[in-house]
Amino acid sequence: MALDKVFLNKASRKDMQRHELKALPDYVREGNYVFVHSMDSMAKNLDDLRGIVMQRNQRQVGVTL
Repeated sequence: MALDKVFLNKASRKDMQRHELKALPDYVREGNYVFVHSMDSMAKNLDDLRGIVMQRNQRQVGVTL
């Protein structure tokens, strides 16, 4: 599968102000999917992960492994 863009985290996942994580919502559009290598690389805990996924779902963006 070809990806349109790759976002790489270079900061600690404990910091929710990561540049790539903040850039993601500006890039994705309704109907897009975000493919995540590992859910634990996206957030440090379940609450943060839930918040990230809920924000994407509100914009009709899917999140999958």
